[in-house]
Amino acid sequence: MSENTMPNKEIGQENNQQERRHYLEKIKAEEENLKQKLNTLPHAAAERTKIMEALHEYNDIKDAAQVVLGQLATFHNVTVMKMHEKYDLHDAS
Repeated sequence: MSENTMPNKEIGQENNQQERRHYLEKIKAEEENLKQKLNTLPHAAAERTKIMEALHEYNDIKDAAQVVLGQLATFHNVTVMKMHEKYDLHDAS
């Protein structure tokens, strides 16, 4: 056997090590990708919280407006639908 020739067993072990290194590199790259995604999550959660708070405030204001329209309708002895028509309001449910 010449010095440049490796036995099959050694070649197989070297290929195995290369495969493991390649697999490890892929895992490390995926780990880095996930870390980057995790770093953006707190910002997304904060943004979601702001949106939810704004939606709750919008719904509270809309509910209050409906109560006022209901009281006006009762006062004028008409339906709430007539009040919507009078003030050109459209149901955006």
